[in-house]
Amino acid sequence: MGLIRSGDAGRTWEPVSELGTADFHVLALSVGTLVAPMFGQAQILLSRDEGRSFETRIAPMPLVDLAVDPRDPKRWVATSDQGIFTSGDEGGTWRQRDPTPNVRLAWAAPERLYRIDPGGPVKLSADGGETWRDRGDAGGEPQVLSLDGEDGLVMASLDGTVKRSADGGATWRVVVQGR
Repeated sequence: MGLIRSGDAGRTWEPVSELGTADFHVLALSVGTLVAPMFGQAQILLSRDEGRSFETRIAPMPLVDLAVDPRDPKRWVATSDQGIFTSGDEGGTWRQRDPTPNVRLAWAAPERLYRIDPGGPVKLSADGGETWRDRGDAGGEPQVLSLDGEDGLVMASLDGTVKRSADGGATWRVVVQGR
């Protein structure tokens, strides 16, 4: 599909770039830098002009999720089926931090990087993914983790259940019940 944009809340769409050549499942934006991992490939595209042109970075392997520090676009945390990796230089180099596979991420502030592990454990990092502390349990197999306000999180699980936390992942309530 490439990169498309809507200026009217999704009623209409216009192409930006990479049409027919890129499959993005995750997009991260930080201080004018757009970071877009390619689905199923160990490749990340980086744009400083709202997605009109891209530079290529190499990931350690195909990524499941990627988050960028909201104040420092050079700091990335990525997940794969082999664990969690960090980069402090826009994906130039990577370091594995944790072997937990298929983690979902949401970076609210430099000191609030959230993750949900398979099965639902929620963790919080205050140091960009170097260390983690337990925060709560969302239950279920996460498919997507997203921010909803300053301390709000929304998680969609593989069975279609959508849950919301208003306290940074400590407690959760079902918004939509899956199958």
